[in-house]
Amino acid sequence: MTQARSLLLALGMLCLASGSKAEVAYQFQGTVQYVTDGTGGLLNLTGTFQIRDTFILSCTIDPATLDTSDPTQSACTGCVTAWSISVDGYTGTMRSDGLSILNVLNDVDEGGTICAGPDPADEFIVVATGFNAAPVGNAVLFSSGFGLVDCEGSAWSSSDVPRSVTVSELESGEMTLTFLDGSVTGAVIATLNQATVPVRPATWGEVKTRYR
Repeated sequence: MTQARSLLLALGMLCLASGSKAEVAYQFQGTVQYVTDGTGGLLNLTGTFQIRDTFILSCTIDPATLDTSDPTQSACTGCVTAWSISVDGYTGTMRSDGLSILNVLNDVDEGGTICAGPDPADEFIVVATGFNAAPVGNAVLFSSGFGLVDCEGSAWSSSDVPRSVTVSELESGEMTLTFLDGSVTGAVIATLNQATVPVRPATWGEVKTRYR
């Protein structure tokens, strides 16, 4: 058996063992649009973060426990297996004991917060907590998240985690950092401008296609 065929067989067995719901890796990039500056009783984070900083977020989601029997909505906790952020030199990674929550809405009225009309919208929201990251003054990185909203309801067609993200289809795409110093909070918010979703092959047929 050739080396290529051995590799193909190994990858195929791995895919079959992992089931049909393969992990999905998201890579987002955006531009910081808002940083709390100490006004309104919020933290001043402007010594570390600035408007127009580049915000990069990478995360991996395992949808194996996601119940998609309801085609309009699904949710799970602990689905995030990896999460890292980088904002102009400031970095953080989710700890192994970190927590996460995920929510997917498909063709559901989002309540008029972002979308003007009553038409069904698509939403994908994930938040993670528990990070290894440097403090900002006395404040610690408490959570990071992203939220994607398509007001036309055409970005995805089920309540499963999206296998592709097209930024031009979204009315809103944001990434966030939340900091906490005692009871005082602060935030960094970026607008999404790039997204890639390199998906691991989920079936034996997909593996063979990639290695032909």
